[in-house]
Amino acid sequence: MLQRNSDSRGYVYGTISTIWLLLVSLFEWLLSSLNALRHDNNGTVKRKRLAASDCTSWQDWKETALSLDKRTNNFRWRYYTASAEYDYKLIQRRLECLKRYRSEKNDRAIMCTLRSGFIRNLGNLGDPSLFTRTYYGTKILIEDYVHETCKCLHSVRMSKEIPRIEKLEFFFAAKLSIGRTCLFFNGGTAYGLYHFGIAKALWERGLLPRVIAGSASGALIAALLGVYTKEEYPRMFSEFSSNLWETCKYTVGFSLSKLLRYGNMLDISIILKTVRKCTGNMTFQEAYDRTGRVINIVITPFAFSGSPVVLNYLTAPDVLIWSAARTSNSWAPVFRSSKLITKQSDGSLKSCALEEFVGSRPERNAFFSSSAFARISEIFNVNHFVITQSRPSLFPFISDELHHHSYHVYWVKLLRVLSLSLAFRMRQLDLLGFVPSKLRRFVLKDAVLSPHIILTPNFSFSDIVHTFTEPSPDHINYWILVGERTAWQAITLLRVRCKIELAIEKAEDSLFAEGHSPDESICRNEESESVNIKAFSETTSEMN
Repeated sequence: MLQRNSDSRGYVYGTISTIWLLLVSLFEWLLSSLNALRHDNNGTVKRKRLAASDCTSWQDWKETALSLDKRTNNFRWRYYTASAEYDYKLIQRRLECLKRYRSEKNDRAIMCTLRSGFIRNLGNLGDPSLFTRTYYGTKILIEDYVHETCKCLHSVRMSKEIPRIEKLEFFFAAKLSIGRTCLFFNGGTAYGLYHFGIAKALWERGLLPRVIAGSASGALIAALLGVYTKEEYPRMFSEFSSNLWETCKYTVGFSLSKLLRYGNMLDISIILKTVRKCTGNMTFQEAYDRTGRVINIVITPFAFSGSPVVLNYLTAPDVLIWSAARTSNSWAPVFRSSKLITKQSDGSLKSCALEEFVGSRPERNAFFSSSAFARISEIFNVNHFVITQSRPSLFPFISDELHHHSYHVYWVKLLRVLSLSLAFRMRQLDLLGFVPSKLRRFVLKDAVLSPHIILTPNFSFSDIVHTFTEPSPDHINYWILVGERTAWQAITLLRVRCKIELAIEKAEDSLFAEGHSPDESICRNEESESVNIKAFSETTSEMN
């Protein structure tokens, strides 16, 4: 009886995902068709816009976007410094100071100036509205400021006059001040390959954050990224699709039950097998020690609507990563009764129930439930999230501010108002207790209090065809490419928001690499995580 109920819930989830995908694609197609009829005379622009969605590489996409901006004269906007959307006078003044100090080789003046400007959204330069006027790039002043700041950081790093210990203190304080970025892969059932495409595009452009989190199928991709070093990334990204195909080619074949259960012909368990093969029996602590990347696996208990559990090297150091990713997919009937597996001090493995991390008392009211985003923020000093969302059930509640929609801007505003109103009403119903716990994950999304950007794919009717298509190498590569295309439109924004942060981390790493003493390496780990461990200890004491 339990197995039958579990299977029925799987069918319901897959059916909901498939129906939502159909409806969203239909609505997008209708609006695009209406716009095409209204602008039939502008065939050149339309062809270029359609070509942009067919690009298969970053360079092709960039060239097409620049060509489209030139054709529509939007590129001129980038060279106009003045704008009400950001404090251009502040940015211009700081840029002139940094250039002057660097030309004078006055590194201490550079340090003093930089300290007061380690703010991710200084002068509102990271506002999404500054990145949708053109298909590629933003204000030249903003790009120059970020580039000059990175040059100044390198100048401080290479300075001969400033002692090494003083440099370390400067970059450590800078890292705390500007905060950290977390790449969060949120849900997606079998559309999880979309998350892999996002990660691949960011890695190729040098924008992959060190803090990575994932839930549901996104947890599988987060687990995969967290066990490889930066030297191993090129091979991993190039061989993933072939490794996945080697696993799933023996299970191909059309199955209506598989389609209804997972919303896609690609079984989620196939991705798990590939991830388990790659990660082995590596724990969260072992992965962090090996790569320096922080993996966060988010588990939402399926049996009740309590607070999500965040597993990482601080909260669950001895848990096997693949088992945490499997438990995060407990919505799937095949993983419903899965348990976490821990590695003991003697190397033996032991299973443990999720209740050891959750507790047995559910939190019904969403108002009092802590968010996974808040938990990650307080532990790892994260103040900026890049959220990749591929759950079709939530698309009506999400507005991607970076999409260059082909239909009229008033339609975009109307959709934005409707989506916000719908999300607000669903939240009200949940606060009153009218939303069944089994449906909360379908219609409610976690509140993100920190600055964030949500990346969602542009599903179309061609994606419906791929949904009903038997898995193949082309099928796998297609979904990865969907993720890459989504990331390309956000590259400029992420450079502005994250490039300085990544430059600080790179400079700090190079300074630590100069030390050859084992004791110094130990001091580095203790110093770098002292704030995080303190925050974690305080939180744990409050819970007790």
